[in-house]
Amino acid sequence: MSSFAEQMRAHCAHVASVAALCKTEETTKQALILPFLQILGFSPFDPNQVVAEYKADILGVKASERVDYALLSQGRPVMYIEAKPYGNNINRHVPQLARYFNASPEVACCIITNGRHWQFFTDLVHKNIMDSEPFLSVDLNELSDEDIERLERFQRSQFRSEGLHELAESSAYQGQLRTALQRCLRDWDDDFLRFLVQKAGLRSQPTAPLLAQLRPLAQRALEGCLGEMLPAGGRGGPARHRPSGQSQHRYHLERTAAAAAGAGHHRRRPADRHRHRGGLHYSSGGCAGTLALPLL
Repeated sequence: MSSFAEQMRAHCAHVASVAALCKTEETTKQALILPFLQILGFSPFDPNQVVAEYKADILGVKASERVDYALLSQGRPVMYIEAKPYGNNINRHVPQLARYFNASPEVACCIITNGRHWQFFTDLVHKNIMDSEPFLSVDLNELSDEDIERLERFQRSQFRSEGLHELAESSAYQGQLRTALQRCLRDWDDDFLRFLVQKAGLRSQPTAPLLAQLRPLAQRALEGCLGEMLPAGGRGGPARHRPSGQSQHRYHLERTAAAAAGAGHHRRRPADRHRHRGGLHYSSGGCAGTLALPLL
């Protein structure tokens, strides 16, 4: 039997191949959404696991509300799924999803999808009130190994309602940290550059002219550092361009294999050991080195 990751990669290829034919919501459900649920271990042919058009009325407010799918565990709904046609902007329908979630305290998670984009919501901020932002967003055209690891937690055999908040919190915190790090690396504000300079031991109180002089040097040093730490084409080799679309899934597998094969070779060279007195030393797994900034 194929692994979860292999099944998910195969489904991504399937989505890419038939997406253009999914012009209606019903076709999207049949071709893209139900196969995804099967990979998670929820059989759409078993009403003990998946119930279509599940009644999710808001008591005293609105009757006859029905969510597209309810996923069941031990006879109780644990996840709601609202489906939209492929290519539809699912962000416009988040308020509709919130109505279903807020009316069902027993439901741990709500999902909205158009077959390609999947957004997962829960109630981190206020209990039994769906958050306005998803704790997990997945694009099947750009699926990463990290996405697969997170999706694996939603398999029927592993799903635990009580563990969902832990996953949601860690996903939310990681996303916020990643956004902050990307902002620092992209914008290079003085605070971040000052932090690098101080860590490198260059100056305890760097002046504005010194920061301006060091900025391009630090940017080049960071690019070199990341180039050594990431297994993209091998140490010293040409950088590989990240493909898009369906070929990206093969790229992930090749990159993982390259990382495993080259893990034993990424060691700090003796010649680099004393090359710079002031530098940011890094260590990641078997890879070590120095983010070199010259002393001025």
